[in-house]
Amino acid sequence: MLKEKNSSTSKFDVPCSEFCGSAKRILLIGYGNPGRLDDGLGPALAEKFQVLEKPQQNPPQPLAPPPKEGIPQDVGLKSPPVEGCRNGGVGAPWLENLTVESNYQLNVEDAAQIAEHDIVIFADASTDAEPPFTFTAVEAELGGPSFSSHSVSVPQLLGMTEELFGKKPEAWMLAIRGYDFNEFGERLSAQAEENLEAAAAFLTDRLEQFTFEMSS
Repeated sequence: MLKEKNSSTSKFDVPCSEFCGSAKRILLIGYGNPGRLDDGLGPALAEKFQVLEKPQQNPPQPLAPPPKEGIPQDVGLKSPPVEGCRNGGVGAPWLENLTVESNYQLNVEDAAQIAEHDIVIFADASTDAEPPFTFTAVEAELGGPSFSSHSVSVPQLLGMTEELFGKKPEAWMLAIRGYDFNEFGERLSAQAEENLEAAAAFLTDRLEQFTFEMSS
């Protein structure tokens, strides 16, 4: 298996008008069983980005009082939280074009949604990936399961997307290393939690790279 190391990429804030409406559509699918400990890493990652995906529901914060005379305006004031294009202003432009889904397993029905996107990222727990995670390109496997099948693999699902809808989205597999799978419980092991945080930070940077690459 090819492995891509976690790279350090600086975040950037840009006017959303430069990207929104032109960036490619990205689908993130996190799958696994949250009731089997670390097998829930995929849905746990999806949950982190589902929170960002939703429009901000909190009421606007009151404006800071005017600064006292002689004090620079930026002293003691924190920057507002990063917001996506759907919230307006300057922020993370990839939020506008990101769709997040979570499920126990991949299904043949997912092919229709995948066909509507330009990039698809699959996130799942792994028993043998190099910690904290691997991020590898995935190719379609043609001649996969029929409609009578239920659970399918990532290559088979991509093959169905190509055969049924004529679409070949760019596809990536984010395999997050887990350790505890043999018990029941909706919790992650301590090491899996650390790997999850590393994967989420990496994916945030990668989504920004996707946006930048598409709009340059």
